[in-house]
Amino acid sequence: MSTFVLETDRLILRHLEWSDLDALHAILSDPDVMRYIGNGRAKSRQQTERLLGLWIADNERAWDEHTLARVPQLRRAIERDAHLSLWGTVEKRTKQLIGRCGLLAWDLEGRKEVEVGYVLAKSHWGRGYATEIAGAIREYGFGRLGFSRLISLIQPGNVASQRVALKTGMRHEQDVKVGEIPAMLFAVERGGATEEKKRLSEGV
Repeated sequence: MSTFVLETDRLILRHLEWSDLDALHAILSDPDVMRYIGNGRAKSRQQTERLLGLWIADNERAWDEHTLARVPQLRRAIERDAHLSLWGTVEKRTKQLIGRCGLLAWDLEGRKEVEVGYVLAKSHWGRGYATEIAGAIREYGFGRLGFSRLISLIQPGNVASQRVALKTGMRHEQDVKVGEIPAMLFAVERGGATEEKKRLSEGV
């Protein structure tokens, strides 16, 4: 049975497992879904299987000392008996796996960052799920894991994800490169998301 991580009004976020391979591959092999993810290429089944294995290992906190030295923010999950990886996104109504999401640890030119990330099946775009997911993960990162800052790395053409970042209190901070891939770095400080939510509700 998968480990439960988070719940929202319409979704359950849980650890991924090998039985998710078919559903996950259906998502990651869709060119439209993958257009702004990594190198923009759809994944083969073999690539999906490899990624799934890595995410399962991350959820087991199976990091070696080299990895923990390179991205020490992962230690927060061990210290707090919490989760810092990518998880399955399950729609409550249908119990269907509709994506993967979670928190990613980065070393960006020596800056230790933690990213809020998600990928959703195309069939579930336009329903507000991305904002629901990103908001819940942000609160988990600040609350359960105790981080003071979270980011999202979004490719310039991905306007929909830029809107989600803004809705969840993030602001475009700078343009960066992840390897050779240009990205816009959006960031939010702990407390800033709450203030932004209040500002929006007041129509400021």
